[in-house]
Amino acid sequence: MKKLFILIMTALTCHAGFAKTAEEVINGIKNATGAQEIRFDGQMIAQNMGYAGGAAEILKGVKDGCVLMLEDAGKSANDVFNGSTDELDKDSYAPITTVFDDSDNVKVYGHIDDETIKELFITVTDEDDCILVYMTCDIPSNKIGQLINEKTINLK
Repeated sequence: MKKLFILIMTALTCHAGFAKTAEEVINGIKNATGAQEIRFDGQMIAQNMGYAGGAAEILKGVKDGCVLMLEDAGKSANDVFNGSTDELDKDSYAPITTVFDDSDNVKVYGHIDDETIKELFITVTDEDDCILVYMTCDIPSNKIGQLINEKTINLK
């Protein structure tokens, strides 16, 4: 019994040592690569999206966040970016969707509490560039599909 307890405690300690919050991942990437960071708040999102319409209504729930960008990053910076984002605490941030399109790779994670997305953590990578979007929010989890689909349709 004692060995089982020690094994469980060791596993929990290892997990806690490697799992990171979104802010820890962002700071790690910035420190290791010098990535450019742009901070925003809900008011900035509302002004850029307009105040009416489906996506704007959903995005009213955004409180604040940041965008982290690595342009023409090169393989070593890209590896740091991907390795750091893989350290995100998967117990707190559940995968919402993953999309692969040619060399583009999009991953969306969310911290969900009582059917409400409290944090969104989105990564977009290709062979040269890496982008991370992080936001704190209050978005009903059943609306995220509508937001993704609406933006996808508008981009085409």
